[in-house]
Amino acid sequence: MKYAIPTAGEIPLIPIPEGTRCQEASMHSVNRYIPCGGPATTIVFHDRDNRGYYMCDPCADHNCRNRGGRLVTIAPGSVLHKAVA
Repeated sequence: MKYAIPTAGEIPLIPIPEGTRCQEASMHSVNRYIPCGGPATTIVFHDRDNRGYYMCDPCADHNCRNRGGRLVTIAPGSVLHKAVA
């Protein structure tokens, strides 16, 4: 699924479907993929594969700072929502 990429200051607040879990790799992923599994609060987009990933706040923060991800949406009530508001 592709997402519209917002420009700075246009990160929309939309609800993340209830029960959606973080898709970022856990710190325990070494030889195989193990998802974080925390409650998803954001969608982070990556240009390298042209898709978005559901992520929790800590994984989204790490991914955007260190791996080139870009926030596409933030769920209302997310810690990151307070940071960019």
